[in-house]
Amino acid sequence: MKSKASKGEPSSSPRTEGGVLDSCSEWMLEEVATISKGNHRLWLRDPDRLLTAPAEEIQKTLDGDQTVFLTRHSLGLRLNLLQGYPQRWLLVDQTSDREGQSTLFAPDLRRLMGETLPIVKTVRDFLVNRTKDPSWPQDVESFPYRELARAHPVDFLRAYEDFRTKKQTGFSSSDLLLIGASAVLQRNLFALENAFHIIELAFHSTEKWKHLEDYFGAEEIQSIREHLRKLPRPLGDLFNGQAQSARLACAALLILSRHFENPSQFLPHLSSSLTNWQDCEPLFVAISRPSWFDLEIQIFDTAVSQGFLNTMKSSLGLNTPEKAKEFSDSGCWSQKLRELVLLEAPSLKLERPVPQAASHQNDLEQLVPAFRTRLAEVSKLLNIARATCDRLRTRLPTQLKGADFVTAFSDQGLFRLPILSAELNDYRQKISRFSPKPPGFEERWKQFETEVDQAVSLVEDVLKDFDFILGRFLENQFSQVVPKQIVPTNQLIEKFVSEPKSKNPKRPMAIILLDGMRYDLWRLIVRPHLERRYRVQEQVCMALLPSETRISRVGFFSGLKPSAFFRQRLTGGELPACNQLLKRLIPGHPDIENWDVKCAQVPFAFRSADNATFGIVFDFTDAIGHASAWEIDLLAELVQVWLKQVDKVLSLLPADCDLWVTVDHGQVISGTIPIEIPSELLVGDGNGYRAAFLKDKLKGHHAAHVFHIPARDMGYEENGYWAFPKPGYSFRLQPKNGVTSKFKPTANMRHGGLSAFEIFVPMACLTSRSKQIKVKISPKIVGTFTVGVSTQLSLEISADSPVEGLIEVSGNVDGLQPALVTNLGTTPQPIFLPYTPTLAGAITIKLEPRWGYTPVPSSVEVTLQIAPSTGRPKDDLDDKLAKLFG
Repeated sequence: MKSKASKGEPSSSPRTEGGVLDSCSEWMLEEVATISKGNHRLWLRDPDRLLTAPAEEIQKTLDGDQTVFLTRHSLGLRLNLLQGYPQRWLLVDQTSDREGQSTLFAPDLRRLMGETLPIVKTVRDFLVNRTKDPSWPQDVESFPYRELARAHPVDFLRAYEDFRTKKQTGFSSSDLLLIGASAVLQRNLFALENAFHIIELAFHSTEKWKHLEDYFGAEEIQSIREHLRKLPRPLGDLFNGQAQSARLACAALLILSRHFENPSQFLPHLSSSLTNWQDCEPLFVAISRPSWFDLEIQIFDTAVSQGFLNTMKSSLGLNTPEKAKEFSDSGCWSQKLRELVLLEAPSLKLERPVPQAASHQNDLEQLVPAFRTRLAEVSKLLNIARATCDRLRTRLPTQLKGADFVTAFSDQGLFRLPILSAELNDYRQKISRFSPKPPGFEERWKQFETEVDQAVSLVEDVLKDFDFILGRFLENQFSQVVPKQIVPTNQLIEKFVSEPKSKNPKRPMAIILLDGMRYDLWRLIVRPHLERRYRVQEQVCMALLPSETRISRVGFFSGLKPSAFFRQRLTGGELPACNQLLKRLIPGHPDIENWDVKCAQVPFAFRSADNATFGIVFDFTDAIGHASAWEIDLLAELVQVWLKQVDKVLSLLPADCDLWVTVDHGQVISGTIPIEIPSELLVGDGNGYRAAFLKDKLKGHHAAHVFHIPARDMGYEENGYWAFPKPGYSFRLQPKNGVTSKFKPTANMRHGGLSAFEIFVPMACLTSRSKQIKVKISPKIVGTFTVGVSTQLSLEISADSPVEGLIEVSGNVDGLQPALVTNLGTTPQPIFLPYTPTLAGAITIKLEPRWGYTPVPSSVEVTLQIAPSTGRPKDDLDDKLAKLFG
C-alpha cells in the first residue's frame, strides 16, 4: 500500500504572510525532518501545539514515504486508521491535559513501537535551540509563557537578548515575567532607554495594559510596574503616585534639552511641583517626535507662565536678533516658546502666499495623488523591512551570511526608506499649507497625517532595528565575513580593477572615489545621473572599519591593512601609496603623478604617464555632511547641485574612458544618547562619536549599548577592541584640558560606526553608452546534426567589458532559435541555441549578437554537416492511424 499524508485536523494558528513563518512552527518542521530520518515508526509529542503546518506540508519535509497522523484527539486518530496500519508512520500527538500529559488513547500504536518512548518537543526546547541557553526554566511550559513564546516569538526573543546581556546566567521568576510582559506590551522592558517609548508606555498604551491583564494577575502587573519605577528619574516616576507631575517634568526636559545642556535647573521655574527633579539629567531621544507627543507639548504649554517665559528669554539670550534667529531656526517644539521670537527674528521666512483659486484645485489635484502614491510606497517597503528584520532576528548570527544583509539593504530597497520618508513629509507640508481646502477635506486629511506620523516613526525604528541586527552579526562573525563574504575597501582595486586593467593596459580607465557618499544618495541621485551616459554594473562592498577617511579612504588607495597606517601617516600620502599598489598589481604599470583638475571639490587627482589611468577624489559630500545638521532630503538636493562639478571633471577624461566608481564610507546623524568611556581604557588619541579603540571591553551600565570587535580581526596589529555604539547612542568626546566638551552629536553628519548607511558602499563599473562593445562568439561543435531531429548548437560568448542587459544571439537559417545571455563579461560563458535542421548537407550559419535594438558588429560563421532524415519519427498521429486502419 502506497502511503500518503493524512488530513489531520485543521490548524488553529495560520501562518503569517509576507514570507515570515511562525518561527516555532518552522523550527518544529525542521525537527520533524531530522528526527524522522531512519525511524519507521515515530510518536512525536507536541503538547504546546507548536506545529501549525497541515499534515500535507509535514509530509513534504520527510525523507521517505511515511504516513503522517496529525491529531488533537483520539477520534481523529481512529478515523485515520480505518484503512489499517501503514508500514511507516509519524504520529504528531498534540493532545494534552492541564499537566501537559498526553490524552491520546492508542495502545495499539504503543505495542507497534515496542520499547521506544514518544519524543517530546516543547516551547522550552524551541527557546533553548534558538538561544543556545539550556538554563530556560520549566515555567516557560506553563501559561502564559507558552502562549506568548508561541504567538510572539520575535518580541519574546528580543526581550531575552537584552535580558541576557545584563544577566549572564540564570533565570528568576521576575526575569521570566518581564520577558513575557515585553512580548505583550511590545516594548523591551530590559532595554527601555528612549524617553518617547517610556512616556508612550505610561500614558498612551491603555489597550496594551488591558491586554496584559489577559495573561497576568494583579500582583504580577504590580511587579512589572515596580520594575519600571527603577528607571532613571523622572521616567521611573511615571509609574508611581507622582505620575502626573513626572509627566510634565518629562515633557519639559524633552523640550528644553534641545536648547540647554542642563535643562532640569529650569523645572522649578515652570512649577514648584517639579522641584524634586531639578537635578535630573537631560533627556535625549533617538527618533523623530511621534504625533501623540503633541498632547504632552500642550500640557507643557498650559503650565507655562509669563515668569517662566521671561526666564527662558533671558537664559537663551533672545534679546539679540542673532540669538533670536538662531532659536527660531532650531525647531523648538513648544508654541509658547516659539512665540518669544515672532517679532525679534527679522529674517523669519513667511509662509507661501495662498494660491489663487484657479491654480489651487489644479495643484491640489496633482499633490494628493502623488502623496498617496508615496505613502503606499513607504508602507509597502516598511512591511518588507519589518518582515526581513524579524526573519534575521530569529536566526543566530552563525546562521547568517553577509549576503543576507546586502540583499535586504540593496536589492530589497531598505536604503530607500530615509529619502522616501523625507519626500512623504514634504508632500504632507505642501498639502497642509493650502487654504482654503475643499469642504470635508480637513477632517479626512487629519487621518492621513496620523498615518504619515506613524510611517515616519516606523521608518526610524525599523532602520535602527536593522542596524542593531547587522551590528550584532558583525560583532559575532566579523572574521568569517570580512573579506571572505564581502570585500572591504582596501581590496577593491585588487579584486575589481587590476584584472581588466592588466588585460587591456592601454584602454583609458579612471578610478573615481566619492568621499562620504551615502549609499541611498548614490543609488537615488548619483547613479541615475551617470546612467544617462554610462552603463552601470554594481556590487555592494564594505568600508574598512572604522568607516572614516583616515582608515577607509587611505586603505582604498594603498591596499594595505589598517595596521600599516593607523596612527601614522603614509610617506607622501595616498598618491605614492596608490602608485605602489598599481605597480604591484599590474606589471609594468607606469608611474602616476598629480593632476590639477582645477575644481575646489577635488582634494586630489592623479594620472599616469601614458594618460591611460586616472584617479579623482570628490569630497563635497563629506564636507557638506559635516557642515550642518542636514535632513537627508536637503542633503540630496545639495548633491544634485554638485553633480554639475562632477560632470565638468569627467569631461576632462578621454571619451572612451571606463570608470570604476566607489565610496570610502557613508555617514549618518549620530545617536543622541551619550556613552562615556573611561580614559584609561582608550588606546592612542582618544575616541570619536561613532568608534573608540579600547584596551578592554567596556563594562558596567554602558556595556549593553556597545558592540565590541577584536582589533586583530579588523586588521590592527594590537590587542584590544574597537567599540561601536549601538543605534541611538554615541560616545561622549574625550575631555580636553580637564573640561568636558559639549555633547552635540546631531550638530552634523558623522561616520565611523556600524550603520548600514555608513559601511555599505558601491563598487560600480561604468562603460560609456557611446562606446561600441566587442562580443566574441566561439561555436562548439558537439555531436551530430540530423534533419528533423531537435538538438542544440553550443557556443561560448564573452565581451571586452561588462555588459548590462540582455544580449541576443541569432542565426540566419530556418529551425535555429535565438538565445539570450545576461551579465555578459570578460569570462566566456556557454549558451545553447535550440536547432532542428530542415536541409541536409553542408550548412553555413551566420551568428550575430544584438544588444537590445542595437546590432553588435561581432558576427561569426560556422559550417555544420547535416545528415539526411532517417524517417519521420512516430508521433500521436501514427498511433491514431494504426488504430483506425491496422
